[in-house]
Parts: sequence; structure tokens; C-alpha cells
Amino acid sequence: MTAGKVLIAVKEKLSSAVLQEYFKKSHFPPDIASDGKTLLKLIDKKDYLLAFIDIKFPEFHFSELLDTLRKKKETVPVIIVAPKSRLRNALEAVGLGAFDYLIKPISPEMIKVAVNRALLFRNLKLENALLHQELKEHHGTEQSLFSPAKDNPLSKSDLKLITSLKSGSLERIVHLKLEDFIRKLGPGKMDGLYDLVLERVERPLIKLVLERTRGNQIKASEILGINRNTLRRKIQQLNISNKK
Repeated sequence: MTAGKVLIAVKEKLSSAVLQEYFKKSHFPPDIASDGKTLLKLIDKKDYLLAFIDIKFPEFHFSELLDTLRKKKETVPVIIVAPKSRLRNALEAVGLGAFDYLIKPISPEMIKVAVNRALLFRNLKLENALLHQELKEHHGTEQSLFSPAKDNPLSKSDLKLITSLKSGSLERIVHLKLEDFIRKLGPGKMDGLYDLVLERVERPLIKLVLERTRGNQIKASEILGINRNTLRRKIQQLNISNKK
């Protein structure tokens, strides 16, 4: 694993112990935060590769916490740890800027997959930012980079996802994301899966259309092909900010 620090801010003892043991075995001792105040102090003092954060921090609502972390350390991928009963909240956290989530009970294999994905994302983000800066300074142009760091080789699943993102159809990309989502649910059934997935698709779609129309709901409803009153209702239900 790349040199650096990992932050674990998980209140539930068993999940925290599993995370700590995983990183200690990887010769990668983590920093531990048992409360929100300690978490913010550590974020201020150190630069972390990634952070595991509990969905339940009594001092903060997770949206407030994510917003604070994003402003302080934009490049640090945040992985939410939540019980299955809080899956909706975990998905909401991803919509608000968290990179990924783990559903309890967590296992070393789940952590490994999440870590590989998060470090890939961080490396790509940092490399893209560096390349954009270099191209702008030396050539007056910008170009995106989509390749891994040398010390973080891609897995088969990473290659599959990248290939689909670069050349696949929208349906294929959605299929891969849903495949990953359903895999995380594990064995057994989850009530309301259809509505849950539909909500996660509707929210970014409506947000993007509203951004394109600069908040004009009449134009947005025409583009979406839905009634204006229906659009208003969905904006309220999905808690979408619509600033003109």
C-alpha cells in the first residue's frame, strides 16, 4: 500500500476493531478518532490517504461532517461505515460527497476492495490535477488523464469499470454500478429496492437538468417530459436545492 496515514472514526467497537486489525496487519497503523472533535483535529493536523467514518456521529449530522471534510481535505476519499438499517443514509452520504460505504458486519475482504477503489480514485484525481496544471502552464491546454499510479496496479474489476466508463454505453455503466450495489447488500432480500435505486437515479438526473436550465422549472419539466407540479414535488421529496 502507498505510504501515508489512514483515519478510522468508527464508534461501533467491533467494526473499528476489524478496521484497525486490517491496517495493522498491513503494517499501516491507523489514527483513531472516537468523537467528532478529535476527528476534525486530526484532519486539520495530518494529510490522510483515506478516512473511514461512522454514519452515526452524535456531534454532527453526516452531511455537515462531509461538507467540513470536503472543504478541509478535498482529495481524501471518505468511506462511510453503516448498519444495514441505515443503508439509505449511507447512499445519501455518497450523494453528498462520500466516496463509498461499507455495510456492517464488515470483513477484511470488504475493506480490501474499498481501499483499492479509494486509492485508485485518489491517485487518478491527484494525477489529473497535476497534469492539468502542467499542460496549462506549458501548453496552454488541458487534457484528462485516466491511468493508475505505478505502485497501485489495477485489478480486473477496476479495468472492467474503466473500460466501460471510457467506451461503454450509459446502460452498461449503470449495470456495473448496480451490480456493485447489489453485491454489497449480500445475501437475503431488501424491501423497497426498486424505489431506493430509482430515487438515486432521479436525484442526479433532475439536479443536472436544473443546472442546465439554470433553475428554470418550466424548461426543466419540458426536458424531462414530466408535469411541472410533478417536478416540484420531486424537488421537495428528493431534497434538491434549486438556486437560480
